[in-house]
Formats: sequence, C-alpha cells, structure tokens
Amino acid sequence: MTEKIHGASGYGCDGWNVGDVIRNGPHIHGRKEWGEYLYVEATKERWIGEDGMSFGVGDESGYLYSATVRTATDEESKPLREKDEAHRKRSDGRKKCKELFRTIFAEGEAPEVADPLGEEVPMPGNPMNIYGGGEWFIVGTESIWAIRNNGRDGDAWSANNVGTGGAGAIGRCVPFDAELAKSIRDAATKGA
Repeated sequence: MTEKIHGASGYGCDGWNVGDVIRNGPHIHGRKEWGEYLYVEATKERWIGEDGMSFGVGDESGYLYSATVRTATDEESKPLREKDEAHRKRSDGRKKCKELFRTIFAEGEAPEVADPLGEEVPMPGNPMNIYGGGEWFIVGTESIWAIRNNGRDGDAWSANNVGTGGAGAIGRCVPFDAELAKSIRDAATKGA
C-alpha cells in the first residue's frame, strides 16, 4: 500500500529522494497505521514563482514537494532506527547529568574558597567555555563537586568560590559516594 505525503519549502521542507527512509509523524501528515518509518518510492517537486502563499508554499515563492511512500521494512529502516536509539541514549545521559548536577548544586556545601581536586567530568552539551559559561563535575577522593562557570559579563562574580583562570565559578560539593561517582561517569559517557 502506498500513500502520498506533501511539504513546502516555506515550511522548512527540502523534499525527499527516492530511497530515503523517513520518520512518520505530524510534520508530513502521516497516519499512524502507515508505520513509524516510511520508504520513499517516488518524488515530485513544483516551483511556484509568485503568489506562493496562495498555493501553500509558506513564502512568496518556493517549492511544493510530494512523495509516494510505503511502510519501510525492518532492513530499510535499520540505520535510522539505530540513529534514533543512539540519540535517545545520548539525550537520556544528558538529562541524567543535569539531574545529578542540580541535586548536588542544591544540596551541596559551598565553601567560601575552594580548590576542588579530582577527575574533571564535563557536562555533556554544556562544557566549560571561554565565554564564562558551562558546567562540570569534579569527582575527588573525599568529595564530588558540581561547578558552574560564572564568568560572563553581568554575572555576580563575588559569588565565585572556585578559580578557573578567568572570573571564576561557583562550586558546591557533597561527600564522596562511589555510587554517585559511577552514575556521573556513566551518564556523562552516555550523553557525550
């Protein structure tokens, strides 16, 4: 069974190629019963040079796209399914890191001046940067730190208790816990 899907350049669609495997969803107005992944069998594009808003282009001029699709086989959809699974795992790792960071930052002690020593574990998706932003962990032998860079223009630098070579950062720590340390490392690895 084949079905038709449509898109327009003014709405961010770039069209499709024969042989593409795409995700089914509301952005292509696909129905659930078509399956999660669709195989593109044929394509068409039409240029609308003026009055494109009247024709559904989403802009004054642009392309209207259409494709004939069918439900993709497991073999055809395997690369995209694997990519989606890797993305889900990375996203889960980043969420877990943020959750662990927030917990340590909320419940941890904030010494007036700190020099945390240990293994630096960058925050996936938000590592320390030269602009005074970013977050990271330091897993030491006696404590685990959540550190937020606080060196941007407009930041309250007087709150900083950790030196960074720049304006500084705010660090909070909890006593070392092997299970917490493992969770941080695992989540950071998964989220990287």
